[in-house]
Amino acid sequence: MLFILYPLNLLNHLVLGLAEKQETIWFNLPILIIWSLYRMILPVTRLQGTFGKAIFGLKIIDNEGNPITFAKSIGRYLSEYLSLLFFIGYIMVAFTNRKTGLHDKLAKTYVVYKENVLHS
Repeated sequence: MLFILYPLNLLNHLVLGLAEKQETIWFNLPILIIWSLYRMILPVTRLQGTFGKAIFGLKIIDNEGNPITFAKSIGRYLSEYLSLLFFIGYIMVAFTNRKTGLHDKLAKTYVVYKENVLHS
């Protein structure tokens, strides 16, 4: 949960000026860049998702069942900030037919189980 909320904390510091010290920006900026690259690059790799998704046998695909492009990965990552707004984008997963969040609907992606995960 900390990793999900960390970019919002950084956004508060950078945009709203809630940082108490000037050097906080120089500490948080590299972490934000590394975290963003992790969230945008890994879905495009052979894993088709982050390490957490890989551990649970999940992958991210587009609406045609193909691996997502880097552009879709960026769009999905950026739209996750909208999903974090009051967690509405994650709550809606419980009420949609294909169990998609707001960020998946905006990016036209799906999170699905990999084939034969339970039989491997």
